[in-house]
This record gives sequence, C-alpha cells and structure tokens, in this order.
Amino acid sequence: MTISVVTVGVVPLAYGKLREAIDYQDAVRTVATELRTARFLAVSSGQASRFDLNLKDRQFGINGQMIRKLPDDVEVIANVASREVTGNGNVGIVFLPEGGATGGSFKLMRRSGGGATISVDWLTGQISNVSIKP
Repeated sequence: MTISVVTVGVVPLAYGKLREAIDYQDAVRTVATELRTARFLAVSSGQASRFDLNLKDRQFGINGQMIRKLPDDVEVIANVASREVTGNGNVGIVFLPEGGATGGSFKLMRRSGGGATISVDWLTGQISNVSIKP
C-alpha cells in the first residue's frame, strides 16, 4: 500500500516537468524550422518572405499565416529591427531573395530556467540556435 501512495504522488509531478520539457523543445525546433522555411521561400521564389511572431497571442507563422502557437510555459524575448515591430504585438524578420535578412533573435526561456536563442544573421540570413544554461 505504501508504495502505491508514493507512486501516485510522484507521477503527476514528473509528468508535469516532462510535459514542460517536451513543449519547450518542440517550440524551439518549430520556431527555427519556420525561420528556415521563410528563408527558403524568399530565396526560391525571388520574393521577400516574413516570419511573424505575435507576442500577445503567442502565435507565429510565415507571411501573415499565424498557424503555430507557443506553449504557455515558454517566455519569448524578441530582438528585431524597429521597422519590423507593429502596434498589434507582431514582431518579425524579413528574408530577402538575395539571401540576407533584416536580422534579429528570439530568446525562448523555460520557467524552470535555461533556454535557447535563435538568431538570424542580417548579412547571410543564416539561422543559428544557441542553448542558454540555467
């Protein structure tokens, strides 16, 4: 009986931490993938492409199609060109057909500490992902 009581108390706590870790990893991977997709679209189509992130609604996507949502337990800090900030909470990075971009970064932080910075180089449009230790 004692073992089952301890198990029932520990499992929900462990599940919550596991869920937070999975949501965080998925958010970092998805934001980086969407940025790479926006860059690919710009270069392959010959037209500028924009990655948008709405800080209020916590949604993001490409060229105004906000189809992805950030988990509630991930904090986002955006550092983008001032001309890419709109009054409705949208921030963005524009990728140019020549390969460059307006540049910037998105810091995704976990509530439990640590996180990642996803950066876009303005000259080359390269996307990098660096872990932040807690």
